[in-house]
Amino acid sequence: MEIRFREVDPFNCWIWLRFTHAPGQGERGYIDTVFDSWFFLGKLGGFNAENLQVQEEGAELSWMGYDAESAARAMPALMHNMGELEYRGEWARCWLDMGTSDALALDVLINTLRQLDTDVVQIEELVIGGVLLHRPVVVHPADHQFLDLHHVGVELAQSSAGCWCPGPAWRRRPAAPWRSTPRRAATSPGCCATAPAMALR
Repeated sequence: MEIRFREVDPFNCWIWLRFTHAPGQGERGYIDTVFDSWFFLGKLGGFNAENLQVQEEGAELSWMGYDAESAARAMPALMHNMGELEYRGEWARCWLDMGTSDALALDVLINTLRQLDTDVVQIEELVIGGVLLHRPVVVHPADHQFLDLHHVGVELAQSSAGCWCPGPAWRRRPAAPWRSTPRRAATSPGCCATAPAMALR
């Protein structure tokens, strides 16, 4: 599994997966469970690099003394929001607001997806970050109640073919103050069917 990083805005981050073949329903179930479990751990502050007392203790953990006061002093590291995982052919993508969670969260996700690639479904590449901007944004009226695109800077690609992938035209929009929303991101068609060479080569 190849891992690529584009421009990463923690408050407006797309994560893309490209599979060897379009995943079936059973495989999608595993992928969805991975992302849901990862998000809930992040939502509850699990990825806090300021409080890794067990990791820092070393190999010998017997009779370790856990410092609860030190843990209480650590700044909360909470994920804010995650959109539903979307699938188009051999591509999948997910929008994420990582909030104050630490980069440790991405290490955990990468390690998990590497094992998923070995045991369940073959993943050709994982792309973290970047926003596709070279086509118009399509906003469905029903999505306004869930996600304000202006505030989170989400840009989606559109084409008549109704397919998409992360292409070469990426840029970051200025971050705006986060507004809490239900766990769902707007969706729209994209572009990869019209440009097969756009798979971040």
